[in-house]
Order: sequence, then C-alpha cells, then structure tokens
Amino acid sequence: MGISTRFEPAPQASLLAIKDAADHMDESDLPALAATLRATQTSDAARPHGVYSIPVDAARDGTGLEHAVRTGWRYFAPDNRAIEVHDDGSETHRFGDINSGPFAEGMHDALEALSDPSHDAVGEFVVSFLRVRPLNVFALWLRGEDGDQIVPLAPAPAPFEPNALLTPEQFNAALQAVALDVRDNPFATPPR
Repeated sequence: MGISTRFEPAPQASLLAIKDAADHMDESDLPALAATLRATQTSDAARPHGVYSIPVDAARDGTGLEHAVRTGWRYFAPDNRAIEVHDDGSETHRFGDINSGPFAEGMHDALEALSDPSHDAVGEFVVSFLRVRPLNVFALWLRGEDGDQIVPLAPAPAPFEPNALLTPEQFNAALQAVALDVRDNPFATPPR
C-alpha cells in the first residue's frame, strides 16, 4: 500500500536565509556549494521539512517525543545532501550548514522505501527530521492525524534498528535505553 507524504510550505524567513548565504558565498572557492544553495531556493525537489530536537533529560525520562522542539528547517539538495536553516522562533532564520553523509542520504532512502506500494505502512504523513544529537540518534518523523511513525536512520545505536517503523511508544522506550546507557557508561559513545 505505501504511505503518502507531504512537506510543509517553506517559511519565507528560511528561504531568505538560504538566499543570503548563497549571495555572500565566494563562488571561486565553493562553486558547487553556492550552486546548491541557489538551486534549493527554487526547486520543488527541495521539499522543506521541520527539524525537531529532543533534550537528553526528556530522552532519559522516557518522554522524548513529547518534548521535541522545532529548531529549524531542512531542504533536500542535490547529491543526497540537506541544507539546514536554524529557527530560534524569531522572524529571522539563520543559515546553518549543508549536511552530507549517512543521515542526509538516509532520509532519501527511508522516504523512497516507505513510498513503495508493497510497504506495510499506510496513511498520510507530514515529514520531519528528528534528532537527539548528544546521543547520535537521528530519525525520520512521520506525523499523521491517525498517529505518528518514526524511522531511525543508520547508523543508529542499539536497541534501534535502522529503517524500522516505530510507534512513538517504541521510539521513546528505545531512546530512553540509549540515554540511560550513556548516563551509566559515561565513556561509552553511541555509534556515529
């Protein structure tokens, strides 16, 4: 059956932050980067999605998802990259960075897999990016009217299984286990 995903409209302040970054970039040093920023401003493929962060203390007490706070916006960029813009709740957004690597690529792959008609998941969802940076937990957060689904992105610390579809309760329980393990083993570092 597959799922249907939709993306939120890009906030104007976020697009202005990308434009400003592209306009002030020295193209002689980073032509591909500047071109990526400019393409993202006008591309339908950019698919803006909110970035949500969970505080570690909420992860430890098992209520992580309920305490997720929007901290910015991400845009898909060419070559499996993502552009991030910080949003502190004011009317001015700031360009953050251009991400490449497993989590940027993982978002593309997870969305593609979930849209396959043979996938068990069904429903319509708004796409968001979820992270607990100190624990190296990054996920695709599918927010739906009939309930949310979370897909941990690889590499994910145990007990998460990358690309598995989790309910909020399953996600919070796994996140709590990671947070408690890190607290109890301060020299252990979750995998990257």
